[in-house]
Amino acid sequence: PKIDGVAVSIRYERGRLVLGATRGDGEYGDDITQNIKTIKVIPLTLHGKGWPEVLEIRGEVYWPRKDFIKFNRQREAAGEAVLANPRNATAGTLKLLDSRIVARRKLSFMCHSYGEVRPLPTNSHFELSQQVARWGIPINPFLRRFSSIDEIVRHIEEWREKRSQLEYLTDGMVIKVDRLDYRDRLGSTARAPRWVIAYKYEAEQAPTVIRQVRWQVGKLGTLTPVADLDPVWVAGTTVSRATLHNIDIIRELGLRVGDTVLIEK
Repeated sequence: PKIDGVAVSIRYERGRLVLGATRGDGEYGDDITQNIKTIKVIPLTLHGKGWPEVLEIRGEVYWPRKDFIKFNRQREAAGEAVLANPRNATAGTLKLLDSRIVARRKLSFMCHSYGEVRPLPTNSHFELSQQVARWGIPINPFLRRFSSIDEIVRHIEEWREKRSQLEYLTDGMVIKVDRLDYRDRLGSTARAPRWVIAYKYEAEQAPTVIRQVRWQVGKLGTLTPVADLDPVWVAGTTVSRATLHNIDIIRELGLRVGDTVLIEK
């Protein structure tokens, strides 16, 4: 399952956590080591033995649903504004300078891939993940290895409904080539690796009502009409506004304040 969280990289040297960083632009990210250390599921020292000299794990930090809902209820009771969605709230939390606040928010983490691993103990992503789990790093318990595309398609269909029961939001399934040497041979395009792809499920929809339209001024002075909507929960977030960027469609539909519209995400 594709976790809708915040991508981070965590580096271990000789079994000890030495760096946590956000993905940033892919080359430069933020150093969030102190905040990463507050996430209880991430070990400061790898368990067991036999770990490589350097182990860089990549994964997603996320805010479990039940903890996020509880946090928002506490804010609401205190008369504070609630946070819109777990992903953006997680990104904001990881940027906080006070690690004590981060610790109280009970974020979690799951490893899904690897950067530098030296020496590499296996040529299989699946087997490396099983080993990493034995070293104490959480991996996705639903990670599976298949030998045919037909098996993958059946698995994706099985998860169409089950994904709503996960403790994190997900909009699809990630399929990867298991053998690491095959990945090297497949290489990448200018935009993405050729050995991994995400299957996205259909967008979720929910009806709501347009209450007003206001003008939003961009950084360069661009004016954009924005619709204020009755807040509606769709695909894991509360949607309360939408940019009205296509004036031709708005005119064609005769869209007006008070109309019911369908939000898709």
